[in-house]
Amino acid sequence: MKADFSIVLLRPEIPHNTGAIGRLCVGLGVPLHLVRPLGFALDDRYVARAGLDYWPHLDLMIHDTWEDYLASVKPRRVHFLSTHGEKSLYDCRFEAGDALVFGNESSGLPKDFYERYRESLSLRRTSRRTVYLLLNLPYEKARRFAQVVKIPIATRAGAASWKKTRFAAPEST
Repeated sequence: MKADFSIVLLRPEIPHNTGAIGRLCVGLGVPLHLVRPLGFALDDRYVARAGLDYWPHLDLMIHDTWEDYLASVKPRRVHFLSTHGEKSLYDCRFEAGDALVFGNESSGLPKDFYERYRESLSLRRTSRRTVYLLLNLPYEKARRFAQVVKIPIATRAGAASWKKTRFAAPEST
């Protein structure tokens, strides 16, 4: 499964949050971009613990500044998730090449972004807890979320079939 968007964390501070989001990115098949400064070292045990064995499979890119990110990635559009946004996630039309941008845990987006990107502050986020709840959604809710953002997701029947094939005992010859 590969979705055609990316997730950007601006100045993330909490290693296990970044690890969990990295795990989500692996599952969705999307790259994770981290924009410095980071509030932790990437070899931090909490990042590894939250990312579990998925972390080595993460398409991770680190950028020194926001401008470096824009210059190297050239996202088609950016959607900032903020309590200052005006639209709900469900009212936004995502397109290939879009980037979902999250500010840091303690202060959100940099203050100057509210003026510079007024038109792109389209996604209202009621609380940081809402974002992290997305990481722990039950299957049915995750499936509905994937439909909203147009991410292909396996059906239960497909997953059951895959499990049978994946975990079947090898045939003896």
